[in-house]
Amino acid sequence: MKKYIVTITAAIVVTGYAQVGIQTFAPQQTLHIDAGGNNNNVSPTTDIQKADDVVVSNKAFVGVGEPNPDQKLVINGKMRINDGTQGSGKLLVSDEKGKASWQGNISTKGKYGHWSLKGTDLYRTTAGNDTISLHGTSTLPADMPNSIGLQTVANGVLVPKGKYFISLNGDISTKREYCYLYIDVDGKETGHVAYAEWLSGATFYIEISNPKGAVITLRWLNRLTAVYYDDVTNTSVSWGYAMDFHQMGNLLF
Repeated sequence: MKKYIVTITAAIVVTGYAQVGIQTFAPQQTLHIDAGGNNNNVSPTTDIQKADDVVVSNKAFVGVGEPNPDQKLVINGKMRINDGTQGSGKLLVSDEKGKASWQGNISTKGKYGHWSLKGTDLYRTTAGNDTISLHGTSTLPADMPNSIGLQTVANGVLVPKGKYFISLNGDISTKREYCYLYIDVDGKETGHVAYAEWLSGATFYIEISNPKGAVITLRWLNRLTAVYYDDVTNTSVSWGYAMDFHQMGNLLF
């Protein structure tokens, strides 16, 4: 009995470039998945056909519901990102390196509060142009809204974490001021305004980052060598300053 050994050599030639299709014989990109298998082996043309397609192009562009992505990631449809910081009304915000996280809450837009500080003991401990910390009665008027959650403290107001536009008004009655008024947050200067006679509508932007909030207090300082407020120990003068707080959400910042 004769034995024959037959050697078969198969040659495979690939021209152009390969495309892989899953559930489709007509892939449009390097990798094309037709998850629903509804393209009928042709290029997807309807929104329904495109909706369940996922592709990766030869530029490493990924398309979800988009067979021809022109960016690194193109998604046609809704998506969900759960990283533990998500919440109702939050916005997806990027840091300086492009890392995104859920921040803020647009539902805080429009929250408002009003605080005032009044006293009758404005005086300097020594003659001259030293700074005066304003000590008086801290109040949240009952007839004014306080949807922010402001709380009175001795000579100041505790402001919750957030971003605020603040409008500042005030006056020292029967006396001529020519001064600076300083806003301190937890004892550190955050802003100041120069005014004469009457302060009306000075506006500041302040961000409180401490989750426990921060205390805002006020200081007063004469502007010139000439003493415009020249009572060193006068305890009969009355004065008052008021702040309107407008809390803003990340919709604007």
